[in-house]
Order: sequence, then C-alpha cells, then structure tokens
Amino acid sequence: MRFCFLFILAFLVFLPQTRAQEFRVYNMRVNDICYSPHNDRLYAASPGNWKEGNAVLVINPTSGKILYRIACGSEPYLVRLSSDGRYLYIGMRGSPTIRRYDQATGNFTDDILLEEYLVPPSDNHYPYYAGGIFPIPAQPGSILVAKIQVNVTPDNYNLAIFDDTITRPENLGTNGSGNDHLALREDGKV
Repeated sequence: MRFCFLFILAFLVFLPQTRAQEFRVYNMRVNDICYSPHNDRLYAASPGNWKEGNAVLVINPTSGKILYRIACGSEPYLVRLSSDGRYLYIGMRGSPTIRRYDQATGNFTDDILLEEYLVPPSDNHYPYYAGGIFPIPAQPGSILVAKIQVNVTPDNYNLAIFDDTITRPENLGTNGSGNDHLALREDGKV
C-alpha cells in the first residue's frame, strides 16, 4: 500500500533569455503529479488528509499558485493526461474507479469501474485499483491500466486496455502468466 507523504514539489523552470535555471520548492501533500505541455500546468492528486484534499490541484509551475481545484471524490491517487491534453485520468483509492475529466467542458465524462477479484477458498471479493495509468498515444480516449489489489497476499495484478469505459477483449495476462512486458504499436494495438 502506498502511503501519503509530504512531498516537496520541485521542478526546473528554464528561462530562454538567460539560459539560467531556477529551482523552486513548494510544500504540498500529493500522491502523484503530472505536467501538461499543452497548457503549462501541473496537476497534483491531493489526498483527503490535507487542507486541499480529495481533489486534483491545477498549479501554475512558475508561481506555484494553485489556480483551481477539481473535486473528484475520495482519495485521488494517480493522475495522467491523454496525449492531446484533453482528458485527465484520475485513479482513485476511495473506490475502485478511474475518473475521466474533460478539460474542454470542465466535467467528468466517465467513471471506469475496475472489477473485483474472487479469492478462493473463502470467495472474498477484493477490488482492483489503478496501480498505473498509461495513456495510449494518438488515442485520447484509450488507456492501458495496471490493475492491482491492495492488502492482498500474494500480489495480484491484471492488465487491461480501456477505450472510453469499454475493456478491450485482448488477454493481456495476469500475475503468473509469464508476461512481463507489453508493446503498443502506434495504432494502439498490443
């Protein structure tokens, strides 16, 4: 299980006039962060135990100012942008869900529900959570998801590709299948 730590958010800003580097440090509590070259913004998944929590914070990387927050539900954990910068994918830990936020409309368009895994012999149900979200290049509505189960021994994981909310039928393997890597063609095929 991944814990929320106080991260020092640091990054370099390149000033084209002087070719100098400026180093800035901002104290924030985040689970994950990504940068968008499309609009020069940082997106940070903020946990529920912080004053700006249970949201994705949109940050100006030059000033460090939080421009606005996208309230998204309980415990945002991962944040990734589609290749064209339109969609923001948010992996949640408060529910086994990936939420898709459309930056063009300012609304959540879809929730991708990650199924449960039945563990014999007790037949207990354990939900999958997003352990990794990988947007597929040139296909803004498609993502590769590494699904994991938290607090289950032995580790159980599964890989799936989603087109919008629909899982592709390809069998990408699970733990023990012998698959330890994937390759995606430019057309998004495995």
